[in-house]
Formats: sequence, structure tokens, C-alpha cells
Amino acid sequence: MIEKDFFKFYIPALECALSSTNINDGFNLLSPDAYIKDEKLRNQMDLFEENNFYKHRLLFENVALYFDAKSHGFPKINGIEIETFRLNLNQIISEYKRLYPPAGPSVFK
Repeated sequence: MIEKDFFKFYIPALECALSSTNINDGFNLLSPDAYIKDEKLRNQMDLFEENNFYKHRLLFENVALYFDAKSHGFPKINGIEIETFRLNLNQIISEYKRLYPPAGPSVFK
């Protein structure tokens, strides 16, 4: 899978997951991969993330930190208020959207 294809699916799934982070039933918070219903596609995306983690480390680590903290109800991540951390994450996402524009309307909304 190439970057353009990965982010065409990952960014909209991430945005859907972020839009539902206030709906937290204990530890049952859906991460971006939960929004990728096609198992073959999800497996390809997992492989891409595994093989390209360090190239996109800032995004992947911040997503993981945010969802982990949010699911456990932590008010801060590494000393940063969780809402400030999310604003920073949104800026990272915006940069990825600029680099990898979506092909069309989101399939997740």
C-alpha cells in the first residue's frame, strides 16, 4: 500500500474516531482502525503502519497517546492538558490532509 492510499482511508477514520472520543463507555473507546470495516484493507493498513511507523512517528505516536489517555480518563498527556494535546494533534492531521488530500467525500460519515 502506498502512502496516498493509506492516508485516504486513515485520516477520515481518524477524524471519525476523534469525533466520538467524548462518547466513552469506560475503556470502550473506538480507535481509527475500528472504522475500517473491510478486514483485508485493515490488514494492509496495519502492515503499512508497521512498516512506515518511524517515517510517520509524530502522527502515529500522538494518536496512540491521545486514545490511550482518553480511554483511561487521564486529564494530561506528558504534562500537557488533553484538550491542548488534541489541538496539537489536529494541527498534525491538517498537515497530513494538505500532503495527502482526500480523494472525495469521507466514506465514514
